[in-house]
Amino acid sequence: MAYATIATSSCSTTETKTKPETPAKSGGSSERKTGQQARVGDTLTLTGGSGEKMEVTVLRVADPLQAGEYDQPQAGHRFVGVYIALRNVGSAQYDDSPSNGAVLLTTTDEQANDTILSSSDCGGDFAASAKIAPGSRQQGCIPFEVKQGKSPKKFQFTLSSGFGPQAGEWLLPVGQAGSSGSPGTSTSGPPSSSGGASSAGTTDCGGGVSAGPSTSCAFALKVKESYDAAGGGNITVYANSPTTEKSYYMTCGQSSGEHVCTGGNGASVHFP
Repeated sequence: MAYATIATSSCSTTETKTKPETPAKSGGSSERKTGQQARVGDTLTLTGGSGEKMEVTVLRVADPLQAGEYDQPQAGHRFVGVYIALRNVGSAQYDDSPSNGAVLLTTTDEQANDTILSSSDCGGDFAASAKIAPGSRQQGCIPFEVKQGKSPKKFQFTLSSGFGPQAGEWLLPVGQAGSSGSPGTSTSGPPSSSGGASSAGTTDCGGGVSAGPSTSCAFALKVKESYDAAGGGNITVYANSPTTEKSYYMTCGQSSGEHVCTGGNGASVHFP
């Protein structure tokens, strides 16, 4: 069973508690209590210095992040994008710059440089300015510059431009950062599982989800859950395989009227 660590910012003390992982929400993401250390796909509820209360979800990480032709990282660096969703569950309006409260740490505990892009998914206004009324939700991307050879390890987010009383922390997958290939690839994939193969050569996993020849149903269902939690579309998701107890990037899009997610070592997941 996974355990989580709470990091609450104060003058000079750090409060540490442990709690078991809570069940997943119906929307697909695993919701954990305020301030706990989480993983990609998890939701933390944070409060700000002016009464704000926000659900914060790290949806996925794009590494490397493909930017426009006029956006070039400094020498020896690459762009990395962290996609997050913010839902206002309080009574005060959120009016802030999400990038001001965002920190990306590498495996050497160095802070990545925040940056501004003119194009790509991370080139919108979300990182610089977001106004979210109570009950509303927005999602977007926060771009960083990371040194080549360094892997992102943790993402931290604090309300009130980084001066809020609580800091949420998400552990990031390590191992593919800085590769020249697509983030949808991996050195190994989840193994196949037994089951009734469909006419298309896939295994029917129930609920409209099918697993490809090199994919377990347990992993296929996790991919669909991560896809729904991220809001759908042409995206890359990161899902855990209960079979291998490892996580993998899967790139999802639409093909011939169905959604197809591919990644790992020939893994594929199909759903309507």
